[in-house]
Amino acid sequence: MGQWIKSWVVPAAVILLAGMTLRLIPEGLNVPSRGLVLAFLFGASLGTAEIVSRYRDEPVKALLTPYGALYWFLNGMLGIWGLLIVWRFPEKFSLGFQPRDSAFLSAVLAGFGASTIMRARLVVLKDSAGKDQTFGPDIVLKTLMEVVDLQIDRNRASSRWQFLEANFSTILRIYRGFGDDFGRTADALLASLYAYQNLSTERRQALAEVAKVYADASGQAAGVPVLVRLMALSFAMISVAGERNFGEVLGFLGGQVGGAKPGP
Repeated sequence: MGQWIKSWVVPAAVILLAGMTLRLIPEGLNVPSRGLVLAFLFGASLGTAEIVSRYRDEPVKALLTPYGALYWFLNGMLGIWGLLIVWRFPEKFSLGFQPRDSAFLSAVLAGFGASTIMRARLVVLKDSAGKDQTFGPDIVLKTLMEVVDLQIDRNRASSRWQFLEANFSTILRIYRGFGDDFGRTADALLASLYAYQNLSTERRQALAEVAKVYADASGQAAGVPVLVRLMALSFAMISVAGERNFGEVLGFLGGQVGGAKPGP
């Protein structure tokens, strides 16, 4: 039942928002369809950028989840609504040009401007805990983004669990092939990061730190079962490499190690 509801979230939102927009357009406004399309694309690009920045391992999958699609679609609709306002009151938005003289410039103004206004913080106050509390239009998108973040994260977590379940026998085979040595197994997996040309030093170091912590059986990882340590390292690798690339690494190492113990 839950999956059925999720599958209808985006289509229902599209139909509802599109229908409301069409009914709200005054007769005779004659907004160019090219401008509407561009305003939607400009607005949606901001929502897309927000999601991609949060889920860099599999950005396309994150964008195509029901809640991810709903978020960038809503940002696109903000652009359309902004263009309708600009086109209806051109005298209020004549910033060096007449809005009705250029559908493209009006779409730029509306697509990016509407999303910017919706992200504005009019007042920022400190609460009793010293945290910033904002008041303004941004509270709408902020709340929506929190919901979207949670739902996408759950969706991606489920996908990662399925990937790990399907590939954990290979991970164990690699571990056995390296003589049941977690450190050597981690080194082999981390070596695959050199295939990336633009991987930041910070992300590389963060992943190496995870491997270091779980490799030290006498330190923080004391008493932690090998299965849990391998799980933690694998999830950390997936977050950086993505499922497809990490799967290729496992396929290569699994084939090379093959259950035999490699030399030093």
